[in-house]
Amino acid sequence: MNVSSISATSSTASSGSGTSDAIAKLQKQIQALTTQLKDLAASDMDAKAKETQSQLLQNQIQMLQAQIAALQQQRQQADALKIQKNSKPDAADAAAQAPTAPKKRAPGLGELVDTYA
Repeated sequence: MNVSSISATSSTASSGSGTSDAIAKLQKQIQALTTQLKDLAASDMDAKAKETQSQLLQNQIQMLQAQIAALQQQRQQADALKIQKNSKPDAADAAAQAPTAPKKRAPGLGELVDTYA
C-alpha cells in the first residue's frame, strides 16, 4: 500500500471561483486518502505497519481539512472586505469630502475685557 504524497496547496486567488476550485481539489484528495484508509483496513499487512500507515493517512487528511478551513476563512475575509469597500468610502475620502467648518479659536485677551464700561 503506497501513501500518496500530498502537496501543500496555498491559494492566493482573489476570486471566489479560484478558492472554490482549490477547496474542491483538496476535498478530492481527502476522498482519495479516505479510500486508501479503507483499503488499508482490509489489507493483510502486519498490525504495526498498518497502524503506521493509518496514522500517516489520518494526519494527511487532517492537514487537508486545515487547509480547507484556512481557504474558507480567507474567502470569508475577502468577501467581508469587498462588502466593506463597496458599502462605505474610506475614512480619508470621507474627511476630504466633508465640508470644512471654520475653526473656533479661543478668545484672546482683548475679547474678554468689557471695553464699554
